Amino acid sequence: MHPALDLDLHAWFECYLADCEARGLSPRTLAWYRDRGRRVVAQLESMGVCAPQDLSRRAVSNLMGWVRTIEHRGRPLDSQTVLGYWQVGKGFVTFLRAEGAFEGPNPFDLFGKPRIREKAMWAPTAAECLAMLRVPNRRSVRGLRDLVMLYILMDTGMRVSALANISVRDIDLIERRIRVIEKGGKERILPFGVQVQRWLRRYLAAAGLGIDEFLFPGYTGRPISRKRIDEVIKKCAARGGVREGKVSAHDLRRAFAREFLRNGGDMESLRQMLGHSSYAMVKRYAELAADVVAGQHRRASPGDHLSF
Repeated sequence: MHPALDLDLHAWFECYLADCEARGLSPRTLAWYRDRGRRVVAQLESMGVCAPQDLSRRAVSNLMGWVRTIEHRGRPLDSQTVLGYWQVGKGFVTFLRAEGAFEGPNPFDLFGKPRIREKAMWAPTAAECLAMLRVPNRRSVRGLRDLVMLYILMDTGMRVSALANISVRDIDLIERRIRVIEKGGKERILPFGVQVQRWLRRYLAAAGLGIDEFLFPGYTGRPISRKRIDEVIKKCAARGGVREGKVSAHDLRRAFAREFLRNGGDMESLRQMLGHSSYAMVKRYAELAADVVAGQHRRASPGDHLSF
């Protein structure tokens, strides 16, 4: 190996983080990689795996065994978090192979992808969404703000990170569209309905925001925090009698997907609005609207069309 590439595992991981940053990964994703990845490297080094050439399937097996001993708040890590550690390790070795620091197949692939226990998905019903929308005080700017937040999430299915960073300039009230920047720096245009348009007009008029200001500014003029948006959702859910307030922005994203299908929307349009590259996750959302499939079968039943 070239002397310039003769680095230990820790140094290579810092190179990997720099590469991730150069590729434009979001600060949130970078922070996640940095935290999990440094733990992985420290554990590997404690096992005697100090250089790329020391990596093996057995080392990965020992590493993943250690990951399963980690506890969070007194409980083992859930399967999704365990998978996250594996994905960080796999990505790191993929980088090492690209840099010529590791030869041969990726030992994380040789070990195999950890299995995930599928969780039953939940989303608030249409009636529960309506109960949440009735909570904010429409006579105050803050109440209008909270109402618009909820309506946008329920009507577009956008992620909370995109919601927080919308500026007034991003909104087209005539065409009823919002420009958003989502994870990975992807720019998309999402349509919204007449009700969102109605309450957006009232909120913008009451708030007196400039064209270059954020739609939901925080106290310093910067975008409102994800934590604050989460607090608004939980407050409206609790006061609306929905699941004791245990509702998240992602629950509203699932509610959007279900209601979109129930109201006649198609899978391809739903995939595009949710920003997924494949149908894998969209199909999981569709499970929430199983009654739609049953209704379509009642209308198009082959057996019923063959009756005699």
